[in-house]
Amino acid sequence: MNSRAEAERHYSNGRYAEAADSWRQASKSAEHRDDRVEALYRAAAAYQRAGEPATARDTYAEVVQLAPDGARAARAAYELCWLDIERGDVARGERCLIDVTLRYQDSALAGRAFARLVQRVAERAGTGAALALVERLVPEIQQPELAEQVRYEEGRLLRASGQSGRARDVFLKLATDFPYPQGALWEDALWFAADIERANGKPLAAIAHLERMLEEVESAHLQGSYTRTRYAEARFRIAEIYRDELHQPGEAMKQFRRVFDEHPTSLLRDDALWQEALIGSTTHQTRRSCDALSQLLAELPDSRYAACASLLCAELAERAQGVEQKHGTCRAYIRRSVESSATENSAQSSK
Repeated sequence: MNSRAEAERHYSNGRYAEAADSWRQASKSAEHRDDRVEALYRAAAAYQRAGEPATARDTYAEVVQLAPDGARAARAAYELCWLDIERGDVARGERCLIDVTLRYQDSALAGRAFARLVQRVAERAGTGAALALVERLVPEIQQPELAEQVRYEEGRLLRASGQSGRARDVFLKLATDFPYPQGALWEDALWFAADIERANGKPLAAIAHLERMLEEVESAHLQGSYTRTRYAEARFRIAEIYRDELHQPGEAMKQFRRVFDEHPTSLLRDDALWQEALIGSTTHQTRRSCDALSQLLAELPDSRYAACASLLCAELAERAQGVEQKHGTCRAYIRRSVESSATENSAQSSK
């Protein structure tokens, strides 16, 4: 206890080498293994902070040897990897990160080691090398959270390497194997699967994946929220697909309104109402356009689009002017976007 108190005093005053020596003395005096391990770990961290990497490395190695399955083992092993990399032994350090990933799968350090390893390999040897590494690790990962992370990375790297079909299949399998609510990445997997379908000219398939995600939307009856970050984005993306790929303006307006109605905390609500109004204006559905903008002015008067309402609905000029007096005039880039949409619609009509 005396050595521990002395170590903490040294550390708090920035005397890291002295703190490390005191922690090592504490480890020698400790009666229980867990206390010895904790003191050794703190000694290693202090040596590392003191700029003594060789001594830190030897001490971390003692921690792993003394308690290979202890609470500090994963962290000590992880630090050993980086000490090897920092001293220039990159190959050994990266092999060490692989070992940490596989050996300590129940530790959060496994996921961190895996992520840093893939990043390093990708930067050093390219996407193909990183993908080959991940595919080698996939069958060896048993822990669910880590397996989800590794397989998601496989899908991401497949997509980056141009293998969009395989990437889509990996993402969809991931969403099936790690579904809502336990799956941490299932909505991202469905999002990217839909993105791939859209890029490959399959808008209906893209919508199906996004709707699959939105089937899980649920409300919290007490406090908090079950909202996932992709929910509002998914509904907005569905509206864009109906507008741009399927050329169904009526359905697109309906989907944009659903973003506003069904996702009350989303930052996309005003964008959705504006897009609904813009479609209404370009398709000569003035009543729909004015209704959306009236809703915008009533509920989201601080929106950047509020001062621009009269551009799409003349009857709202007075209300829009009131917003301008409070928040400033309509932004020039929004005016240009309205003019561009009108020009494009005129060109399409002439065809």
